[in-house]
Amino acid sequence: MAKLTQQSRLAYVIFRSTDPDGVIRTFTTRRPGRADCSPCGTGSNSNMAVQYAAGKVRPGDTRVSRSIIGCEFTTEFLHETTVGPVAGIQNRVVGQCWIYAITQIGLDPSDPFPSGFWLSDIWGS
Repeated sequence: MAKLTQQSRLAYVIFRSTDPDGVIRTFTTRRPGRADCSPCGTGSNSNMAVQYAAGKVRPGDTRVSRSIIGCEFTTEFLHETTVGPVAGIQNRVVGQCWIYAITQIGLDPSDPFPSGFWLSDIWGS
């Protein structure tokens, strides 16, 4: 059995469902197995992006994300944009949260993929 290293572990996992009132209910876990009290700003943005890709939202639309203890973030789809050649969206997230960690990220000058890379879509359309 392979030994798990710090780099091979998941840091966050977000579970989502939709409440009867249309609010996106979230449960965000973080290391070492704690539940996050917030509905997750990054997750709220990514949910809007997924809905945009599926054609379910347009500029001006808002979505509310609610954590399992009732904290809420409202995400507003401001406008469409592009990131390089890729279609994207710009959102505004409003809500209250508290800092969990501050991380500094650097780029190694020898990195052969300084702009990232694409993986094929394995699920199809």
